[in-house]
Amino acid sequence: MADRKHLRVVKSGRSAIGRWQWSNPGVLLDLSGADLSGADLLWANLTGANLTEADLTGANLDGANLSGAYAGFTTFARCDLSEVKGLESVIHKGPSTIGVDTIILSQGKIPRTFLEGAGVPDTWIEYIPSLTVAPLDFYSAFLAHSHKDQEFAGKLYADLKRNGVRVWYFPADARGGRYLEEEIPHGIRLYDKVMVICSREALASAPVRDEIRWAVQKQLETPERWVLLPIAMDSVVYEEDSDTARRLRQHVIEDFRGWRQPKEYGKALERLLRDLSSREPPPAPSKG
Repeated sequence: MADRKHLRVVKSGRSAIGRWQWSNPGVLLDLSGADLSGADLLWANLTGANLTEADLTGANLDGANLSGAYAGFTTFARCDLSEVKGLESVIHKGPSTIGVDTIILSQGKIPRTFLEGAGVPDTWIEYIPSLTVAPLDFYSAFLAHSHKDQEFAGKLYADLKRNGVRVWYFPADARGGRYLEEEIPHGIRLYDKVMVICSREALASAPVRDEIRWAVQKQLETPERWVLLPIAMDSVVYEEDSDTARRLRQHVIEDFRGWRQPKEYGKALERLLRDLSSREPPPAPSKG
């Protein structure tokens, strides 16, 4: 069981940890069984800390030092371990949980010795490179849409999968509040491209607008990459005078307004597949 004082110190951040360690030389942090999900452990010195049975889901571990720390039945889910120091010297008291999302966020940059100590089978470790690169032809994609557009979204999803695109989707306005607040930003972060199905219903949906906001934020954070692909089901995104529509019109819009006509849909799908394999957008945005 974690020492409550130690837990309070760690949750206060690296400065508090540093002050405590200076005042308590030689005393190691006992965080066994601690709930550290979502904790900001940026550059935290966790040298020799007891992390057995601790939950580090979603924790920010960039630059943290885990040299000589103890792990065992520890949960490393949805966190980036690529910048963590001392993983090679972590002492494993038992297997731990290493999430696939953690492997993806870390781009596979996790020491093999750490994975082996955590109980990850050798065959799985060999497979990790295939999890951390996009398919040869296409970037991975997150598909945001309203449940009212399920017919089109389901058709597009199936066709993208059939063509080899790694795509994830679920109607935004069919999810619970906690899922929206915590999971969707992480989902968007995991994928290379964010496609937003734009319709009258979608742009009127607060959850879809939230996804658009998160996607725009990802685009701003990665200006060197083309991230956001609005998909027009009708003319609303071209014509509506709203902040959301104006924001989307700043990006190249994939025109699927003729999606019910097989020939038009086929042409639009071909364009989308081409754009999903591109790092840079076409030279000029689509016009309504």
